[in-house]
Amino acid sequence: MPKQVYSALDSFLLSAFATAWALHKLAAHKINDPEFLHVYGVGDNGAQAQSPWIAILNKQAMLIASLGDRLGLDPKSRAALKLPKANQQKSKFAGLIGQNGLSSSLNN
Repeated sequence: MPKQVYSALDSFLLSAFATAWALHKLAAHKINDPEFLHVYGVGDNGAQAQSPWIAILNKQAMLIASLGDRLGLDPKSRAALKLPKANQQKSKFAGLIGQNGLSSSLNN
């Protein structure tokens, strides 16, 4: 991101995003271990319990998506950023579809 996007006040969100990413990565590595058990043991009611790593992975994925949106790390958020004096690169796909939804070559 350009320097003017984040400030010192964003360090809390950036730290939370980085922590969520690190925990998500750890959970993904645990789950991808060939000896990983998705369910284990038997609970008090006789049912098998899901590995807590699956819940950790899912929770961190939700946090990453939520914090990433706030930090402008997804395409929708980046498109909404209006930076002063920014030379935003034009997408190679820009203009392929006209405002009426038809290909620009069909509009002519």
